[in-house]
Amino acid sequence: MLKYLSLRNTDVSVLPRQIHRLQQLETLDIRQTKIQAFPTDFAKLLMLKHLLAGHADFSPVKDTINSKESFSTPRMPHGIGAMRGNLEILSHVQVSGSGSESMLMDVGQLVKVRKLGVVLHGKKVASSFKHLLQAISKLHRCLRSLSIRIGHPVDETDPLTFSMDQENPFSPPEFLQSLYIGGLTGVGLPPWITELHQLAKITLRDTSLKDHAIRLLGKLGGLRCLRLRQMSYGEMKITFGKEEFPSLKFLAIECSDITNIIFESGTAPRLEKLAWAFKSMQFISGIGNLPRLKELELSGSCNPDPVKQAVAAHLNHPVFKHNA
Repeated sequence: MLKYLSLRNTDVSVLPRQIHRLQQLETLDIRQTKIQAFPTDFAKLLMLKHLLAGHADFSPVKDTINSKESFSTPRMPHGIGAMRGNLEILSHVQVSGSGSESMLMDVGQLVKVRKLGVVLHGKKVASSFKHLLQAISKLHRCLRSLSIRIGHPVDETDPLTFSMDQENPFSPPEFLQSLYIGGLTGVGLPPWITELHQLAKITLRDTSLKDHAIRLLGKLGGLRCLRLRQMSYGEMKITFGKEEFPSLKFLAIECSDITNIIFESGTAPRLEKLAWAFKSMQFISGIGNLPRLKELELSGSCNPDPVKQAVAAHLNHPVFKHNA
């Protein structure tokens, strides 16, 4: 009996209505396809462990800093709570329109899910976001990877918030290792992020964070990989402070607003690779304060000579690359 089915990177736009008859199916990969919906009886695939979906379109530009990404994914299957016995990966599915609350209540029943990716669409995103947080709270012991994307402009009269009311106290996903947040502009980081002691990888996009958020990230003792993508940070200068980011090994900055980077003495003592893509660079300071730096890559038009001099003087002799 078929256990693995991959349609990835094909032009398939519709799943067979009788796909639920594949009762031994454990993995379905429909990433980078044109599929936008699941058949009515899809949730009858009770043996399914891995559901992988989502289509990312990138604008045809060479440099990372100017690339634009649009992301689409099928709407969550109806009655997915019935798949709670085996489903471990649900990434990504869209929640939108009528029935959003019941969909997210179903997600909260998926007690074996390790990887969850949800895209919120529609006019009532704030309400859906609240119900998503409630679902995450119920899954706080099993989640290892979480991706949250907001795919629709948020109504400013009903803003998003990570705060929960006293009637629904929030339990952070304490074993979370990977976190992606995209589109939560002006919301900041979840205040409970400092409680995620196993969090090792964070990717942020379209979040417009301020300096305070960087201070929060710097407190994450297990964070090894940080990627600040387009419009993730809303200020020109970003500072990595003393005694912050103790375990960070890889740092990628792809945010056009950032023109100045400062590494203070004692910050990121284990950082090995730094990649910075920019539209405009004024300066990068404190390269010598990164004792384990092995590679520094700049992408963008600039005068690289000051950076070359700093790299040449570095005791670890890191490799320097400049992609003009």
